[in-house]
Amino acid sequence: MYQESILGIDKSINEESIKTDTESRATSSTKNTTNQQIDEKYQFAINTIISIKDILSSYIIQFYRLIIQQMEYWDIPVPVLLKSSTT
Repeated sequence: MYQESILGIDKSINEESIKTDTESRATSSTKNTTNQQIDEKYQFAINTIISIKDILSSYIIQFYRLIIQQMEYWDIPVPVLLKSSTT
């Protein structure tokens, strides 16, 4: 009887640990899926920001080139830093 009660306690502990393990695994897989979805959303936002930055930087470089051309046309000395940043 004593051994049965000890074995019964061990069985209930094992069953509880199995339930806990399966629940934690299910929760962790759900968290991983959620994290992947969040990462994908962030990656889309990052890619969008990078493409906007590239577009804007190309317009800014064109604007500076136009300014340099106009300064040279008016015989205004162009700073070396400004010339070197647009080439």
